[in-house]
Amino acid sequence: MSSSTKKKLYIKGSDFCWDLAKLVFAGIILAGIMGMDFEKGLLVLIATIFICLLVLIGIAFFIKGYQKL
Repeated sequence: MSSSTKKKLYIKGSDFCWDLAKLVFAGIILAGIMGMDFEKGLLVLIATIFICLLVLIGIAFFIKGYQKL
């Protein structure tokens, strides 16, 4: 695989991770609005950890995509 293709894959991977983080965030807001029968504190804690993890992975892919190979 060429370096140009790898860079594009890393950039697309970072976009995907950031989009997933946004979807998880929106899901928490919708669950709160809908008044679903969840333990809200635990839901927010798990989602926050997952969002942070996805953002960090996205940042790592972004940096890797713009590094000189």
